[in-house]
Amino acid sequence: MLKFLLSCSNLEASDQAVIISGALPAVATILGLIIALITWRNTVKTRRADYISTLLDKLHNDELISDTVYLLQYNNKWYNTDFYKNHLLELKIDATLSYLSYICYLHVKKVISKKEFRLFQSMINHASTNESTLRYFYNLRHYSNVYSGELDATAKKTTKTKDMPFTYSFTFKYLFDYIKKNKLVDMKLFSQADRDDEIFYKVIST
Repeated sequence: MLKFLLSCSNLEASDQAVIISGALPAVATILGLIIALITWRNTVKTRRADYISTLLDKLHNDELISDTVYLLQYNNKWYNTDFYKNHLLELKIDATLSYLSYICYLHVKKVISKKEFRLFQSMINHASTNESTLRYFYNLRHYSNVYSGELDATAKKTTKTKDMPFTYSFTFKYLFDYIKKNKLVDMKLFSQADRDDEIFYKVIST
């Protein structure tokens, strides 16, 4: 660049003017591209921030989810023999766990970054370590008509069933995968049906 400027200084004024006038459009184009790139990056950041804000807003303000997060956060024992009689509670729990599973899905698919995922991780951890959540998942695994398959009483008591069909079709798959990955459940016990305790809770790691 210095050599170019020195060479220009040796030219006639008219020649310098021609070179400068020819270079200006190129410089203006480059500056325009830089400004456009900065503007685009700021727009992307703003839209991404808005997207994360929308996800968080649903967690705290959705009528089905907002109250339910406190049941999970304070480890309330919401899953008991009366759970399926309370249809509103069942709807709220399913909506909340489905939403948290969706957040885990976004993280696995890298739609949201690790830093963004941390904004939700505390709530996901509360749900994942909640005794009732694990008991609920256990009973869906072994006693739901959708997930358990056709096993007679003897088989359910004695057979270690495989988890692949369950984890592939499970409504809360990505939340359950998060629980497994972080070893928040004893999978050896989880994979065994125990008809002596249909509200099973001993699967929690200690």
